Amino acid sequence: MKHIPPRETEPEIFLFESLEDLREELGHSHTHGLYDSVKNRIYATWDSLPHEIAHFKDFRSGKLRTIRKITDPKEKVRTLLRNEMLAVLYAWQKLAKPSSFLSYEKEFLEAVYYFIENQSASNMKSLDHFSFSELQEFADKLASPEHPLFEKFKVLFSHYLDGTQESVVTITSLG
Repeated sequence: MKHIPPRETEPEIFLFESLEDLREELGHSHTHGLYDSVKNRIYATWDSLPHEIAHFKDFRSGKLRTIRKITDPKEKVRTLLRNEMLAVLYAWQKLAKPSSFLSYEKEFLEAVYYFIENQSASNMKSLDHFSFSELQEFADKLASPEHPLFEKFKVLFSHYLDGTQESVVTITSLG
């Protein structure tokens, strides 16, 4: 593990050599990284670092919502989907080798591109040219229950949605 101390407003980063090492440290078998907004820490591998940086940037912008205080189950799902979608989209922009993406992330990106291609009247620019704030807006739209692919996204991210309570426990148990 490599430790990168925090600088000014940047988070403290713990970089792990492998997913196995990361998962052993966090005690969470389904994760590939974690951003702890309370302690301003990122736990990641080199491949998952852009994903976690997206969560950090989203938090720093004030737009990242946590689920701890959300009581409405539908709003909880929408919030979780939006946060995770944004991180996947940002990581896709930054990673030189998207082959390291998890299968559900690849399927999500395929669905997004399919949707974009079928929106011929939208004149939408390529995702790789979106600014971070544009990615945030796009993730908000994708995570809307009114979006035509919302139900598909819920299925793609179902293991993530099911494991969220475990993630909350993991975050609160870190020293």
